[in-house]
Amino acid sequence: TLATGGADSCLNLCRWGSALAPGDESSVKAVNDAINISCGAPVICASFAQVNQGRGLPIVAAGCMDGSVRLVHCGFDFCGSERILKPESVGSERVVNGINERGIRHGKYVKNVVWSPNAPIVATASADGTVQLTKVGNLDCVMSDDDDDDDGNNNHGTVSMEVIQSMHFDGPVESICFLDDGDTLCCYVRGTSYLSYFDLKDGCKQTKMSLNGESAGTGCFDEHVSFAVLSL
Repeated sequence: TLATGGADSCLNLCRWGSALAPGDESSVKAVNDAINISCGAPVICASFAQVNQGRGLPIVAAGCMDGSVRLVHCGFDFCGSERILKPESVGSERVVNGINERGIRHGKYVKNVVWSPNAPIVATASADGTVQLTKVGNLDCVMSDDDDDDDGNNNHGTVSMEVIQSMHFDGPVESICFLDDGDTLCCYVRGTSYLSYFDLKDGCKQTKMSLNGESAGTGCFDEHVSFAVLSL
C-alpha cells in the first residue's frame, strides 16, 4: 500500500502493487481506486507502523499542518473475490463519524513521523521544536475481526496512546530516525551544527555528533552552520 498526503487535507491510500498487474489500464485503475481519508488539515508526512510482537501492523500515521498526528487503520476487506482496502480512523478513544481530535498534537506543523522498528512506538517531530515519543496500545483490538462489543457497537478504531517521552529544543526539528533496532533516536534541529543521538534505554541520554568534525588541535566542535539536514 502506498500512502500519500497533500494540501487538500487528505491521506490517500493506494494499492500500488496492483498497478503492476498485467494490462494497460492497471496503473490507472490503481490510482482511481485509491481511498481518500480527510485529516482536517494538509498532510505533510506519513509513515507505516512496522512491527507488533513480530507482526506487521496495518496502521499509518499522518503528520498534519495543524500540529496533529492522525492514525489510520488500513487493513483489507473482501468485496466478492476482490481484496480491497478498508481504512478506518483510529484515535485515543472511540471514533465516531470522523477522526478523534484527542490524539497526538504539537504546537506547530509536524515535519516528521517515524515508527520504532521493534515496538509500537511512534516518534513525531514538529516545527515548534518538540519531539514526542508515543506508545500506541490495544492494537490487537484494532486488528480484530470481531469488531462488536457486548452491546453490538463497533469498536474498530479504539487505541490507547501514552506519551513516554517529550523533548524540547530551541529550533524546529527537521528530521528524526530510529537506530540500533529502535534503542536510539537520532534527530537534527535547525540552526545546529550537530546530530543528537538519544539513548532510549538510558533515560534519553544525549550524545552530540558534529556535522563539521572537530576543530583542528582543539578537540572542540566547529559550530559553523552551513546547511540543514532535512532527511535522515
